[in-house]
Formats: sequence, structure tokens, C-alpha cells
Amino acid sequence: MKNRLRDLLCCPVCGGDLNLNAFVEERVQMAQPESVQYRGLDHETVVKEGVLSCARCRVWYPVLEYIPVMLIFPTCVHRKFSEKHQQHMGVVSGYTMPTGNPEAGERSVQETFSDEWDRLQDNELSFTSTLDDLIELNRQVWLRPLQPTHDQFKTVLNIGVGLGAETVAVQTAVGNAEIIGVDLNFALLQRGRTHRTTPRFHLVIASLFHLPFRRATFDVVYSQGVIHHTYSTKAAFDSIASFASPGGHLFIWVYSLDSHLLPKGFKGVVLRSKWNFEKVLRPLVSRSPKPLRDAVFAMLTAIFHVPIKMTLRHKDKWKPANTNHGLRDWLSPRYAHRHSYNEVLEWFEDQGFAFVAVQSPGTYRRLFGKQLYGVGVLGQRIEQVERIAQAHDHDVDDVMAGSAK
Repeated sequence: MKNRLRDLLCCPVCGGDLNLNAFVEERVQMAQPESVQYRGLDHETVVKEGVLSCARCRVWYPVLEYIPVMLIFPTCVHRKFSEKHQQHMGVVSGYTMPTGNPEAGERSVQETFSDEWDRLQDNELSFTSTLDDLIELNRQVWLRPLQPTHDQFKTVLNIGVGLGAETVAVQTAVGNAEIIGVDLNFALLQRGRTHRTTPRFHLVIASLFHLPFRRATFDVVYSQGVIHHTYSTKAAFDSIASFASPGGHLFIWVYSLDSHLLPKGFKGVVLRSKWNFEKVLRPLVSRSPKPLRDAVFAMLTAIFHVPIKMTLRHKDKWKPANTNHGLRDWLSPRYAHRHSYNEVLEWFEDQGFAFVAVQSPGTYRRLFGKQLYGVGVLGQRIEQVERIAQAHDHDVDDVMAGSAK
């Protein structure tokens, strides 16, 4: 964790300032991308291990492997951290680890996505895309309208980052702004060392329903393929939308209702069969014990690895781990909601956003040679909404009530 991140963080429960106590810190040299030079950021102090604490809530949050864990509920990570640093925990004497409650199904989501992404450590692909693919996807498809003014954006919030490759791509596509990538999965802890030398780049483990940032402060809020994996896509949308500043932009992409209905012929039959198979199998697999899930995906990987590999652009980079990851992403998340364009557009309207653009399927096909599915929308906040502060106060009351149980 770079020291500068502390100024951007706040307590996810009350929104108050945080105090930082570093147990292990380093002075590191920042990498300097060819596309931009960061003046004054040749070197930075980074915290490998430490605690952030909120004096108002009397709660501490661990900084582990260079990444702050800003969850409002306790996990095994908190307990192991406390045991590991027992000799240092006196600095937060009288404080406790978080005692709140996760949102519905959130522990399951955290477990399955941690398992899923842990398979791709040190892999060249994120799903079927290379880093260059992701950069062009964002520049030309998702965030194309922002390119003429991309160097004006100062802060970007990326919700749901996997292992961080997407965050690198988004940062490049919006002019190398200060970017914070947030995810719930613990596999992200293994990427802290890699990105500790990336300028203006931060990773945080947190729930998108209880983000540790001040609302209405980000120039761009971005979430691709994430919020439909929560108990309520609409509630997730409302939560992250509140962090876009007045005049700021919000991009989301979610599963669509009709993706499996669009293709015709043999491809259409395959997709509809896959969809029907998923409806039956996902509820069973996602709720199975971890050893059983692991066995199921090992078997499916052995069966489908070669057939899947032969359909892809990057066959030479595709490994059994990628197949295992893709199958887990398909079947292991507890939630995978699908939505229509009208439904999503109404969400943007309700939160005071004007429509800037929808995704460009023609550009996507020219870039990647295949059809684009899903619902992708870019909007811009056009009104000052007092309900942002009101919604935050309501969230605080709910969390504090849950903590008291």
C-alpha cells in the first residue's frame, strides 16, 4: 500500500478518517511507463504490513502483502493477521477487527471468486484476453467517447478487478490517472508485490456495497462483468454509482437477457443448450463444499480443455488453468443475473446520469472477430444529488445496527 492511498481511503462504516500504523514498509523505485512520466513519483514509500484504524468506530483494518483489507466483516485473514503481528497490535489496543455482517451471499461470492482467480496467478491471459486486448477493448469499445479528454481524468475507481490486469488496461485507456482497483477475492493479495512499483496504482480488498472511499469523488467509476454476481445487481449499481463525481462518468457491463437467443443455426443451439445446462448446474455447484467443487472442475477441465482451446484466438497461451478458471467463472458464482438494456438504462436515469454511449458491437467484431454480448453503457452524472449523502447516512445506520447484533 502506497502511503498516498491513505488520503483516498476512509472508514467503510462511518466514512471517517483513518490512522495508519506501518509494521513493515519499504522505499521503492516506481516504474516509469513509456507513455507518461510521473514527475515527483520516482520513489514512494509502500507499506507491506500494518493496520489502518478508525477512532470513531474503534475498528482496525489490516494491510497485508501491500494491500489494505477494508471489509466490514471478520474473516480468517483478520484472525491470521492478528496472530502474526501480535507483538505490534498494541498500537490499536482497545480496537477490534471488523464486526459487521456481509451482504447476502457475500461470503460465498468471496470464496468462489478467490478460488477462481487463484488459478491464474502469473498467467498471460485474463479470461481470453491479453493485456493489449484489454487496452484496445477499453479504448475502442467501452470507453471510446472518453478518449479525446482522457488526460483530464484524475481519479478512477475500478470495481471488480480479478488479479488487476483489467485495472492496468483501464488506467492506460484513461490517460494513466490515479486508479484504485477493488475486489472481494483474496487471490488479489498475491498481486500486491507486483504492483507496488506501479505509479498511481492501488489495489484494495473491499465489498462494493461498503466501499472505503468518500462518495461523489471519482472522475470515472468502472465495473465490467461484476455487479451481476451480487445478490442484487440494481443495489450494486446504486452503490457504485454514488461514487461518481458531479460531471463524472460511470461505465458498467452486465450479462444480458437475450445473449443466448441471438445466434442462429448450430451456434445458437449450442449456446441455448449451455444456458439450460447452467440453470440446472450452477445452483448445485455454487453451494457445494469446496472439495466437491474442486473435483467437479478438475473433471470438467480434463473433458473440455482441448475443445475450448481450439476455438480461441490465443491458443498458444491457453493452459488448463485458463480452462479451469473459465469453467469456475461460468458455474461457481452463486449469482449471475441477466438484464435488458431498458432495465439498465433506467438505472442510469434514476441515479441522475445522461447516456454518453452504449457498447459498439461492430468495433468489437472488427477487433476480435466475434460477436459482442451483454449490456454495456457509459453515462455521465448531470445533476448534484443530495440523496448521495442521505443514502450514505442510511448505510451507516444499517451497518452499525448489524454490528450491534
